Amino acid sequence: FTTTKSNADTSGIGLKNKTTTQFYNTTTAFNSLINISSDANYAYFLNSYSGEETDGYDVMIRVNLSNQVIDNSTPIETDTVGGNSMSLERIDDNHFLKAYSKGDSSGGRLMIMETNISNMSVINLTSYAFSSLRGKANSLKKHNTTHYALAFDGAATNGTIMLFAVDTNAWTI
Repeated sequence: FTTTKSNADTSGIGLKNKTTTQFYNTTTAFNSLINISSDANYAYFLNSYSGEETDGYDVMIRVNLSNQVIDNSTPIETDTVGGNSMSLERIDDNHFLKAYSKGDSSGGRLMIMETNISNMSVINLTSYAFSSLRGKANSLKKHNTTHYALAFDGAATNGTIMLFAVDTNAWTI
C-alpha cells in the first residue's frame, strides 16, 4: 500500500481528509466504481478495471471511516481476453451488472456479479455477449427492477442503445 493524505473535502463519505491508496495495477484508466454499502464504521465499494494485459478485473474496497484506512480484497480476473470501458449498475444489495468491452473489435459483454462484504469477495454469476463487433464507451443505467438500458459505441462507431432484462431468480440476462 502507498498512502498519502491532504486536506481535501471528502465529507460526502464521512472522511476528514482525502486518503489515496494504490492497491491494484491498472495499465489503462478504464475503471468503474460503485458503492456497495455503508454503515457507521465502513464504506464498501466494487471497482471494475482494466489490469495486466488490459484484462478485466474486479475488486472490493473497504474504507474504515474512523481511521481512514483503505484495504481491498484480492482482485479477481473476470476476463482474460480484454476488459475496458467498464460501467457498473446495482441490481440489489449484493448483485451488480457490469457492461464492458473485450477490446477494439472483440465485442461487448454484460456480467452479473455477486458481492459479499463479510468475506470481501466477488464472484461472477453469468456473462452475456451484447455485441460481437464493438461495445465501447459503455453507460449502463437501471430502468426499473428488472430492466437496464445500455448506451455504447456500436458497429462502425455508431451510438447504440439496448434494453436488457435481468432474471433475478436464475441470474440470467
